[in-house]
Parts: sequence; structure tokens; C-alpha cells
Amino acid sequence: MCELDLWLLFDVWIGSLANILFDNFSVERGNITAKLIIPNKRVGQGYDPFAPFDNKMSKWSHKYPEFKSDEGDLNGLGRRLPGGAWNYHAGIIPTFYQSMKVWGVDVDEIYAPVNFRNERWIAMWISISKRHIVAWDSIISHISREDFDVVMEPFVAIVPYLLVECAGSGEQRIQHTLEPYTYERVTVGVPQCRAGYCGVFALKYIECHALGMSFPPEFCNKNAKAIREKMALDIFKETPECHPKENEDNDENMGTYDSQD
Repeated sequence: MCELDLWLLFDVWIGSLANILFDNFSVERGNITAKLIIPNKRVGQGYDPFAPFDNKMSKWSHKYPEFKSDEGDLNGLGRRLPGGAWNYHAGIIPTFYQSMKVWGVDVDEIYAPVNFRNERWIAMWISISKRHIVAWDSIISHISREDFDVVMEPFVAIVPYLLVECAGSGEQRIQHTLEPYTYERVTVGVPQCRAGYCGVFALKYIECHALGMSFPPEFCNKNAKAIREKMALDIFKETPECHPKENEDNDENMGTYDSQD
């Protein structure tokens, strides 16, 4: 595994606090030399594991009716976007981990966990170059095809619109269209789990796909508890800044009264 993959993998683990502490995160991937995980909460000094998670992309579903009802101008632009959408596009947020990478220019692929009715997490991969979205669901029987279409509609419509509306130049704008993206819900070969582990599985789908791995046999419901525990341990090991500092007060005086020759 190359150094880039290791860095990506560790950052996925850091972001995986999304289920263990469940802070949402998204992943942007550009070309082979540019991969970036964007956790939505600071790790290390100032990190609050009990703070509410930042699910702005998931909230696109709630704001979508406003976007959909806004007809915009003659060119179909000027519609009301969900709050923070432009900042995501420009890589400005989160402010403590700004990538400053622009979707469609520096970033070709986006990963994000998406919340369904505050009940479940599914994983999503957006390919800008293919104009296509792939979704993985850990409990396929829980969401009907019709409901899943409703879940995906905001993303297949808003992402292409965002790329056109926020383009920095006419040259960039003509590279994209307002046509909705296509999407598929993968149902074959996707590891399934019982309730309570959907977040862990959503993150593992993203981790495996971002690293170019197929889902291994070990990625299964039987091992769900072990996968969660290993994820927590890996996060702990790879985020030393989060560990309480060892108390070294008065260390210089230790051994003062030890027997001396």
C-alpha cells in the first residue's frame, strides 16, 4: 500500500468517528495525486466528541423542496441553494480543514454518508466526470425503491446545478450541464448488517471503494461488532493529539528518596 493510501485510510478512520461518536464527514477525491478526507469536526485540541454532528449535505434533502420550487432565471440559474452548498463546492468549509479544492476542477469524486429520516445511514459516491451516483445500503429491505428515489433526488439535481451555477468562468461552466445525474443503488455483493451498525458499514463502503478494494468476505454482519471495535482502536492509535497528555508533573523529583550508593 502506498503512502497516499495509508494517509487516506487513516483519515477515513478519523472521519469514522461519524458512527462511533457520529460526526458526519465527506470525502473528496481528485486525480491520483489528490485525495482528501474532510472531517466535519476538529480532531485534537478543541475536539468535542459530544457536539452535534454537522450533516449539512444530509440537510440538502430538507431544503430540496425550496430549490425545486424555485424556477430561477431564463437560463435556469439563480435558484435558491441549501445553506453552505457554495462553500462545499469551493472547499471553504469546514473552516478548520479547508481544502480550497473546487468541485469539477480539482475534485472529480465525492463520498458522503447520507442520513435517512434520522433512522439509517447509507453511503454515496458521486462521480462528476461520469455524471453518476452510486449508493450502498446496509439494510436494503428497509428502504423501498420509491423512498430511495426520494432520498437521491436532491443529490442528482443539486450537484450538477451547483457545478454550473458556481463555475468560476464560462469555460468551466460549459463543461457541465443542468441535466440531473443518473444513480444506481447497488444491491448485489453489498455486505448487509442488522440495525445499529449501518453507520459503521456506510463508512466501510466508502473506505473500501476509495482504496479500490472489493468488499472482502470478512466484511459481514457476523463481524460487525469486531469491525466497530477495530475502527475505534485504529482511530485512537492514529490520532495521538486526541489522547490525554501524560501527566509529567513532578517527574524531575521522582526517585529523590530512592536508595543511593
